[in-house]
Amino acid sequence: MAKNDRYDLVFMKQDGGTMLIHSKREDSSCWLTQAEALAYLRQAPWFSEFYATEQIQVEPPRGPFTGIAVCSLGKEVIGPVNWHGYQPAITQLYKAKYAAMPMGAFRATITVNKDDEAVKQWIDQASVRTVWHPTREGEQGRQLDTMTDVENDFLEHHFSDIYETVEKVFINGSVPLKRLSPGLAAYMSILSGKHRRNPQILIPNLCHGLARHHMPIYKWHDRHYTGPSRIRAVPEGTVLADRMQEILNWSKQNSGKKVDAMFAELSGVPAGTDEASKRAAADVYAPYTADMIWLMEQGFILVTNDNSVWYPKGEAAPKA
Repeated sequence: MAKNDRYDLVFMKQDGGTMLIHSKREDSSCWLTQAEALAYLRQAPWFSEFYATEQIQVEPPRGPFTGIAVCSLGKEVIGPVNWHGYQPAITQLYKAKYAAMPMGAFRATITVNKDDEAVKQWIDQASVRTVWHPTREGEQGRQLDTMTDVENDFLEHHFSDIYETVEKVFINGSVPLKRLSPGLAAYMSILSGKHRRNPQILIPNLCHGLARHHMPIYKWHDRHYTGPSRIRAVPEGTVLADRMQEILNWSKQNSGKKVDAMFAELSGVPAGTDEASKRAAADVYAPYTADMIWLMEQGFILVTNDNSVWYPKGEAAPKA
């Protein structure tokens, strides 16, 4: 849980619940309503595949503008509160950058600046308008004047190519929250935070998952381990091949030392530092590796993920 990309969350439709609208693209966006999916359109990494953006000069607005509304989050200039395009401008900015937050919370971030410089800045900004053109063959010259026009065009021509309606979806923890429905994003934050603070919640699921892959869970010196077999003592009267017995005896006498040290000592061939020496040593170590794995599968020895070899019955556990 230390890194978000290490886990997935599973969202499923409940009886009588809402179907999930999931992106087929790598952005992995997921929404509960069509309106949410359309609000994300401007931010989507694939938007430019379908629409070309153009800035055109228009007549500057005229009127007694004395106060300019500004979004305090990103310092975007919205326009005068007495301007006929004020409400559409708020909606467009909200959909373009802040659709992941509630509309009411977004409106609360808007302040009014009455400086003459702010008015001039807005007039200059309002003299340039953004329009869009479909990139579909034969329609490149068609102009879409508003994002509402773009959304309607996308809904008609491309929505089914990008999105699929599903009952179950896996969402990786690394997906930015702005690519999820606000409800799903909040649920992801709550769940990931809860499990990060209390990772023991995951133990039952991890045990079941590892068991399905034939990796048993067992305790050794008050810690949980998993491996090819639970640890156990060598049954009395067991006769092992000479090399296996050497590995077992070495583990008893040197519990906690590294695998490479065991191979070098038992074979008489040091690992070496250059590539040729390493390859030669690997060939010599191969039969020892096979026998070590067999002993691990029987639970007679334990090799931890730091390549330490332990004789688990009667020896101290590794330090944290």
